[in-house]
Amino acid sequence: MNNNKFFTRMLAVILTALALFGLPSSAASIPITTLRVTPAEASATTCTETQIVVQIEEVENLWAYHVEMTYDPGALEITGLENGGFLHDGTLITMIDNDIGRFFVAYFQVGYELEPITGSGNLAIIKLRARTQGVSTPLSFNSESGLSDRNGFSIAYQAVSGVVNTVSCAEEFIYLPLVLR
Repeated sequence: MNNNKFFTRMLAVILTALALFGLPSSAASIPITTLRVTPAEASATTCTETQIVVQIEEVENLWAYHVEMTYDPGALEITGLENGGFLHDGTLITMIDNDIGRFFVAYFQVGYELEPITGSGNLAIIKLRARTQGVSTPLSFNSESGLSDRNGFSIAYQAVSGVVNTVSCAEEFIYLPLVLR
C-alpha cells in the first residue's frame, strides 16, 4: 500500500513538472498578424506626392481587408489609394475625406477558384501630400479596420501606426556657368 501511494505521488510530481517546464507552449508558436505603416516615420512635402505603404505580416488565409485610418487634415491631403498587390483578382473600394482626416481602402478577392493568401506583403498604397509645413501628424489605424478569411470570419491582428512629418519643398537653384573674359 505504501508503494502504491509513493508511486502515485511521484507520478503526480513528474506530470506537474512536465506540464510546467517540459511541454512547449502552443501560444508561443503562433505568429501574430500585424498591420504596419511603412515607413514608420515618413516625410511629405507640399509640392510632391509621397507614397506610404500599409504592410501585413504573418497572416494566414487572408481573403479581404478593410483599412480605415485617421490623420490631421490640416497637415495632410490624401491624393490616392491603391491595392498593394498582396491580394489579387479582386475589387477595390476607397473613400477619402480630406475635410475630416479619414479614409478607408477595402479589397476582396473575387472568384472561388482563387486561394486565400498566407504570408507577408503590401496591402495598400497611400498617396499623400503635405498641406502645411513643420507638422508631425500620426497616421493611425481606426478600430473599424479588419481582416477576414474566405468565409468572412475575422482574423485577429495588431496595428502599428506611423507618423508623417511635413516639410516645405526645397528651393531649387539654377547654377549658370561663370564665364570670365
